[in-house]
Amino acid sequence: MARKDHPFFPHHALEQALQFFILVAVLLALTLWRPAGLADKADPLNTPEHVKPEWYFLAEYQMLKVVPRTVGIVGMGLVAALILVFPFLLDRDKAKYRPLQRPLFFFSGIIFVVSYVILTVWGHYS
Repeated sequence: MARKDHPFFPHHALEQALQFFILVAVLLALTLWRPAGLADKADPLNTPEHVKPEWYFLAEYQMLKVVPRTVGIVGMGLVAALILVFPFLLDRDKAKYRPLQRPLFFFSGIIFVVSYVILTVWGHYS
């Protein structure tokens, strides 16, 4: 509580500085007396079991758990490139709007979607 006979600046500033240094001294004493323990170092190549990605990445996450690491990473990169490039560069047939006349493209798309759904459900329950 401020008294009327003392000026605000020097007395209040000194009180606040004293309180700050006492608080820092107490925190420093606590950290020196009971230091926080260091956990294991982070390993970016080893994901804990309880960590799961969002639902739209579960298929890729499950595929990385099933196949070897390099095959999964390179395979997913190639699949992503194929999905981006295929409609514009490789698929120039005039019968593109009649999928049953082109069974290779039709069934490869169906297999991709079904496998993606299966891997997503499997990743959710694993």
